[in-house]
Amino acid sequence: MKWVTLVGLVIVTLGALFSAIRLPPPTVTVKPTQTHNTFYMMAQPPKVVTCTITAYTTSEDETDSTPNLTATMVEPTCGWTVAVSRDLITWLGGRVYIPGRGVRKVEDLMAPRWHLRIDILMPTKEMALEFGVKKKKVIFLGI
Repeated sequence: MKWVTLVGLVIVTLGALFSAIRLPPPTVTVKPTQTHNTFYMMAQPPKVVTCTITAYTTSEDETDSTPNLTATMVEPTCGWTVAVSRDLITWLGGRVYIPGRGVRKVEDLMAPRWHLRIDILMPTKEMALEFGVKKKKVIFLGI
């Protein structure tokens, strides 16, 4: 019982001591990170990267077992959806400007074997084959 009284006395004494000091309230500093704060991503200047541009369709032989769902869990849209290689995964959910094609949304990921590569979704295999393989400077516009 004596130790409970002693602990209570110490707590009351420390409480009185700290209230007499009158320290300013603590300040909270928020340090945004690139992976968790969209405002940080939006404040960055556009990134210009030279990528290999190809085209794909939503057929199962060109995608995984769920061709009607992208990595962002939305249905892919021709003329809007692009897939990027895994080294550009931070672009997922953002927009990219492709010269000659305009602004597209990065909604899907490519197989791990590709690097610095962007796949544009096309409605037909013929259009995808006709598009071919191009190397262009693309601009990541942010989220």
